[in-house]
Amino acid sequence: ADREQLHLEIGRLLLKTATAEELPDRTFSIAQHFMHAGRLITEAEERLRVASLTMRAAELAFAASAYGPAKAFLEFAAGLMPHGAWDTHYEMMVSLCSRLATACSLVGDVRGLTEWSDVVEAHARNLIDTKQVKLARIQGSISRADSMDAVERGLAFIKTLGVTIPHN
Repeated sequence: ADREQLHLEIGRLLLKTATAEELPDRTFSIAQHFMHAGRLITEAEERLRVASLTMRAAELAFAASAYGPAKAFLEFAAGLMPHGAWDTHYEMMVSLCSRLATACSLVGDVRGLTEWSDVVEAHARNLIDTKQVKLARIQGSISRADSMDAVERGLAFIKTLGVTIPHN
């Protein structure tokens, strides 16, 4: 508990003192301190700030092709979101859960890919908000060398857009 408290205080201090120019370079470090403090982040506003920060860290990890760390950052961010976040923070949840499905597909976590894709599809307000998880499912099929499933998923998505492609 003492170590968690120390990490929380360090994360808060680093976040508070980082300038706008320094923040991109410190995002990983700050996010990791908050991840080690996890359950001690209890205030709703801080939880949202930290979730947003760890989502930025995940994007930096994606850019570096570090999909495992990206997934870990996104899982942590998802755990910080409040109950009912799909109603109160819809855009953030679509982005977070869609990127998490993508990260799962890139690390071969089929169960996670399915779960997070299902979450997005269950809460999406429109078809466009599901496009990233549809692509993640296709990527997952390709990763598993299941090209027929990938093609079927792609065709099904295209059909939902109102485009018909002959099967021959």
